[in-house]
Amino acid sequence: MKEICSNFHNGSRGFGEKADKWLLVTSDQGAWAHDQSSSAYVDAGIFTMNLLYSLHYYKIASCTLSPTLLPSSFSKEILKTNQIPISIIAIGDCPDSFLVARSTRKTIESIVHMH
Repeated sequence: MKEICSNFHNGSRGFGEKADKWLLVTSDQGAWAHDQSSSAYVDAGIFTMNLLYSLHYYKIASCTLSPTLLPSSFSKEILKTNQIPISIIAIGDCPDSFLVARSTRKTIESIVHMH
C-alpha cells in the first residue's frame, strides 16, 4: 500500500517516502440505500477522526490525505474491491522536534457578519 499511495498521490511529494506505513480508510457504498449515499462518507469520516485521535494519543505521527487525487480506477483495478477510498493516512514515528506549518487565524469578526 505504501508504494501504491506514494506513487499515485501527488499530495505526498516531499514527505511520502519518509512515512513508515500508510493507512487507507474505505467504505462499502453498497451497504447504504441509494437515498443515503453520503452516509458512507459521513460514517467513515467520523471513524477517521477517532483513528487520528488514537494515533495522536499513542504519539504516532500522521498526515491525512484526500483520496481524490488517486486515479479513478484505484478501487477496481488496484484494490480489486467495490470499497470506495475515504481517506489516506501516512503514519510513522514522531521525531522529538519538527517544524509545523504556520497558519494565522482570522478573527471571528472578519468572517462572521450579523445584520
